[in-house]
Parts: sequence; structure tokens; C-alpha cells
Amino acid sequence: MSLLLPLLALSACKVRVTVPEGGSVISASGAHDCAAGKHCVIDVYDTTFDETFTAKPAQGYRFTGWRKRHGGFCGGNTTPCRLATTGFEDNSDLMQILESDQVFYLEPVFESTEPGDLGNEHGSVCFNRALLAEGGGFETRYRSPGGNQGYQYTNYDQVVSGRGMLNGNGGRRALIVQETEGDPGSLAESEMIFTVNGDRHRVRYYGLRTQVSRPQRINAVHSYSPYKLVRWDLAAGGEFVQNYAARVERDGFISEKDVVLTTRYLGTETIAVPAGQFSTCRVEERYVETDASGVATETLQTLWYGVGSGILLKERSEFTDTEFVSGTVNGQEL
Repeated sequence: MSLLLPLLALSACKVRVTVPEGGSVISASGAHDCAAGKHCVIDVYDTTFDETFTAKPAQGYRFTGWRKRHGGFCGGNTTPCRLATTGFEDNSDLMQILESDQVFYLEPVFESTEPGDLGNEHGSVCFNRALLAEGGGFETRYRSPGGNQGYQYTNYDQVVSGRGMLNGNGGRRALIVQETEGDPGSLAESEMIFTVNGDRHRVRYYGLRTQVSRPQRINAVHSYSPYKLVRWDLAAGGEFVQNYAARVERDGFISEKDVVLTTRYLGTETIAVPAGQFSTCRVEERYVETDASGVATETLQTLWYGVGSGILLKERSEFTDTEFVSGTVNGQEL
């Protein structure tokens, strides 16, 4: 399938090819090949660029499609991706885009096909009761593709302090500061309400209040009815399904969705992130959200939590690819 760069999709003269472990990207000319684990930037200067990219999975992996994300090309397609600037000469808008300094992305998604890749340790190995107790907390730093340097960095500071109420539900209170670096970047402070059943390795989340101070001031309340449940009492391969209503109140506007969430614990896995190698619990979450008009959307995300620490170390979906860079849990460096 051929895909020419349309005006609404192309807003850059650089293409960043990001290749995860499990395969490579091959260009038809051979001039823009990109190996596993690499980030390859292609400068597009003129109207002669015409290249087709093919994702090549390594042994033991399969190609599931080009990642859907903001600024991404060929998202959702499983065929070779053709990018071309030929024909731009007679369009001043396209020529302005070609002369810009923005960056867009091309990223394949590879999945393992090897049986027995994951360990069968119980999910409770990633439940950290101390992290959710009074005074428990973490300071973490993550990166995701984006920004002028190729990555966008976000810092979190969370501590459990006292108790709170949200929509009639009482529980422990976690105070969270989230800051995304950049100019202007973003800064938000939240209060999350939850309860813990430590003996059953379960957490109920009732929602959170958030105040955003930049890039613009926003006040919002996200609530779950009756609650959103996280379970660490699953054996490898186990799953559960829950139903809840998600409500967002933002500066006087209200939106509601009915959510069906299927959570599957796949097992333990050793992964590499910028902070190093970690033993993790791999969790898959599949959301089906139906809005007030009856329109349903489905999203899938995979999350890796640290064995022992319970900290999110990696998150991947069609919209994001986030990795743990550094941090401490209850004052101890990971």
C-alpha cells in the first residue's frame, strides 16, 4: 500500500524512525535502514524525497503494524509505508511545511511469538504495600518520544498523606505533582483517593482532583463509579473484567463514559529501560469505552511494573511509549 504525505499529516521536514527490539526497518533505497533499538532521523530538504519503508521482524517476533500516535505516519497499517514529497512544488503550503523544523515519526510494533518467554511468578510479587501506606511515595522520571531532542521528559512526585473524600467515597490520599519539561511544558498537582486491601493485594481507585497551572490553568475532577479496581492476586495468564462509569468535570463541563476494562496478567519478564534492567510484571489492559451518544472506542495498553517496587517501568500503547529513566521508591534508588 502506497501512502503519499498529505497536507494534514505532514508538518515536518524530519522523519524520526524509532525501532524497538524485535526487528528492523528497511528502506527501499537502502539509504535509510534502521536497526533494532535505534532512533534514526531523516532530514527531508527538497521535493525529490520518495522512500518506502518495510518493517522486518526478527526471528521469534511478528510485525503487528505501524504505531498510531500523534505525529506518526502510516499508523495502524501493516503494509510497507511510502513517504514522498514529490509534487510539492506547486503548493506553497506544502513547501512551507517542507521548510519547517518539526519532527514526525515512523515506528513499527513487534510482538514476541516465542512460547514460554514470560515467567510464571504470581502477580503479588509486584504489589508493594509500603508504597501505598501512610508516608509511602516515589519520585520518578520518564521519557517518551517527542520534543526537539527526540524525547520528552516527565517527572512525578507522589506521597501518601492523610485521608480524603471524593464523591462520598473516603480513603487514603495520594498527593501527586506531575511536571513535563519544556517551554512552557506542563505542571499539574493532583489529589487521588483510594483504598487498599493488603491481604488480598487489591486497590480501589475512586478518582482524583487535578489543578493544572501550565500551559494553561485547568481544574478537573476525574471520578470512577463505583471504583476502578487494580488486582495483584492473579496467577500468570489470569484475567478479570470490570465495569465502571468514568466521569470528568472540567471547568463546568461534564463528560461520562461507561467502561469495560479487561485486565490480564501475562507473567514476569526482564526488560531494559534507560535506568537499566529490571524484573517486571507484564500487564495488559483492554478498554472499551462507550460515550453518551453510544459510540464505543477500544484501546489496548501494555504495562510493566517492577517486581518488589510496584513502580511502573514501561508503558506502551498506540498513543505512547513511556520508559523509566530514574527514580526512588520510599527513599531508595531503583
